[in-house]
Amino acid sequence: MKAPTGKLKFAYETIANMDAIIKELKNEIVTLKKPDIYWLIDDPENGTDNPHNLISEFIDDDIIGTIVEFEVARRLPNIKVKILPFNEHGGVEIEYL
Repeated sequence: MKAPTGKLKFAYETIANMDAIIKELKNEIVTLKKPDIYWLIDDPENGTDNPHNLISEFIDDDIIGTIVEFEVARRLPNIKVKILPFNEHGGVEIEYL
């Protein structure tokens, strides 16, 4: 069979590129679904990157077998902003970089 040319070749290349992008995005979704910040529901100010750290603070024989609920979040990359002059209402304006 002859190799595709013209528009058909472009379509094959586009599909291959889209497949690669889809694979990369699926991997990102898996990563973003995994929490990396944990805290106890009744203690929201003391978060950690490992639930074992929270449990080790209060572990004793009395809580063995109990169920503890954690709130979780995902730390996102830092962002940079440029601080702009005040707007007409005196509010701060920023530009996301």
